Amino acid sequence: MPQFFQAAKRHWNDARFLMDDSRMANADHLFGLAAECALKSMLRGLGMEMSGNMPAPGRFRSHIDSIWEHFQTYAYSRSGIRYLDQLCCLPQSPFSDWRIDQRYESGDLIQKEAVAIHRKACEQLNACLEAALLDGMLDADSF
Repeated sequence: MPQFFQAAKRHWNDARFLMDDSRMANADHLFGLAAECALKSMLRGLGMEMSGNMPAPGRFRSHIDSIWEHFQTYAYSRSGIRYLDQLCCLPQSPFSDWRIDQRYESGDLIQKEAVAIHRKACEQLNACLEAALLDGMLDADSF
């Protein structure tokens, strides 16, 4: 099984390191992956179905730019509103401008403002992960 929680932390740490080194394109890419892994960890804790090592075919077998809003609906329907409350200060979909295909680009188009928004969203998602751990909804070794 994928270790979404551990992957989220790894990508988060590397993204912050790259941002501090002014390597914005790669930092931004990893912030997106960190957020995606954090959400998938939360989704697993809320009962997301898996198919082998991936989310079951459907709305969660995609990347952060499309699963953010699906997460909100799913969490609300699965008694995860406590975690949604921690995301209330973020834009409806802070990763709507993020694409997995950006890994193929030169990185010249990445804006510092966008990276800052993505970092803030990751910080909020990390707070959600920590709350879910404290609540017993997640086990850092299982998700």
